[in-house]
Amino acid sequence: ARISKKYKPYQAKIIVDELNIRKNTSVDYDVVGKLKEGAIVTIEKTKVGKDKRTWGLLGDYFEDKNGWVAIKYTMAIN
Repeated sequence: ARISKKYKPYQAKIIVDELNIRKNTSVDYDVVGKLKEGAIVTIEKTKVGKDKRTWGLLGDYFEDKNGWVAIKYTMAIN
């Protein structure tokens, strides 16, 4: 049987006071929104950016792939 490489989305909680949502996977990209501590989001996939940080694509931005958060400021909850 083949093992699927498909990423499994998961729920995460924001664990800093305020977290920037970036247009792409680096702090060099524009901020397109902000999330407050305790907000629950869906991480659709993760990717290591050119800044060597791991970034998560938010479910609300999945279609256009233009809403990313730094994973180290989130905590998986499921």
